[in-house]
Amino acid sequence: GIVAGTSNDSGIATGSLHVEVVRCADLQKPKVGTLYKAKMSGERVTPKVDVYVGNQHASTQSSRGVDPTFKEHFDFPGVTSLDELVVRVAHPGRKSMSTKMGLAKVRDKFMGSVVVPLNGVVKSGAIAGTYALGGVKHGEVTLALSYRVERKY
Repeated sequence: GIVAGTSNDSGIATGSLHVEVVRCADLQKPKVGTLYKAKMSGERVTPKVDVYVGNQHASTQSSRGVDPTFKEHFDFPGVTSLDELVVRVAHPGRKSMSTKMGLAKVRDKFMGSVVVPLNGVVKSGAIAGTYALGGVKHGEVTLALSYRVERKY
């Protein structure tokens, strides 16, 4: 069979998506331990934003607090209106933490995610908006997206 995305005979434009991760607001503090429900103090939260389009991935630097500002820019080539932008906010895990059992990798602590379909920005050329993060009680991310057509089939 034909692999999805290889046949572009339906007039799908391919272009370059520019993503600016502007800021997050009202992030939910991640829980510190698994056994007890303590929340991390706000100033110890150092969220980062991971951005995925298809098999491409980029990350912001870690910022500080529950209302962090990033203003970081990323470019993703070869994007069509069928693609989706997946945005994930997390408090970075440490590479290793010594436990009684030896060294353990501490996973990122999930702080919310949102999926943005790209057909709107492909049609209009630019969209800026604030998106509510799913999977958590509260939190939002502000993005500015722009799209430039590279070629049409």
